[in-house]
Amino acid sequence: MGITLNGSLGGAVDVTACCANISPAVAFIVGIITTVATIALERAQLDEAVGAVPVHLCNGLWGPSAWPFFDQAGFDAHQFGVQTLGTFSIALTAFVICFGIFKLVDLLVGLRASDTEQIDGLDFAEHAANAYPDFHTTEQA
Repeated sequence: MGITLNGSLGGAVDVTACCANISPAVAFIVGIITTVATIALERAQLDEAVGAVPVHLCNGLWGPSAWPFFDQAGFDAHQFGVQTLGTFSIALTAFVICFGIFKLVDLLVGLRASDTEQIDGLDFAEHAANAYPDFHTTEQA
């Protein structure tokens, strides 16, 4: 159910990048393409627990780049180049800045929980409480 919801969310959000320039029928097609790609990436387990990587990866790359292909005024190669350059410039800038911030945090305080904390659950390590008393893992620390 979660994969389907993330796929639907991805399709809906993706269409907002180009909704002013495409018809409703084409918006449906653009959304379906993103939904299928998001579900495929989630099934490939290219993600963390909430499915943010496939949703944002598909939306961030496909949405802004799709509308020059489906524009009601016709394909515009120049606009496609501008959209693609902008999309990858933003992605590269965000990656470099976030990589630097995460490296700094990792050096100062660390980013990962210990293996024991991951198996036991961070609700115990961080809050000394059991957030899900009916849930039991098969692994023991």
